[in-house]
Amino acid sequence: MKIIAAIARFRPRAPIVALTESATVCRSLTLVSGAAPLCVPSDADAQARITRARDWLYVHALARPGDQAVVLSTLAGVGETADTLQVLRLP
Repeated sequence: MKIIAAIARFRPRAPIVALTESATVCRSLTLVSGAAPLCVPSDADAQARITRARDWLYVHALARPGDQAVVLSTLAGVGETADTLQVLRLP
């Protein structure tokens, strides 16, 4: 949650979609201006989480196919600090 708040503090123009399996973290992130928390099942793999975030962006007209997205994540779910950055082109 700290990394999301730190990024949101700079007020980026791009939306910040925060995926978490914790209902408590999801509720806490609603207080972070500029962040859109999404609760995901704990059994969802990384690709399923990215797909859910992409679909949310499309539904809310915040992204279109071909747009770029930056994904911060923890490697294989180990630890709580984001340690992986990917730049993806949305299909």
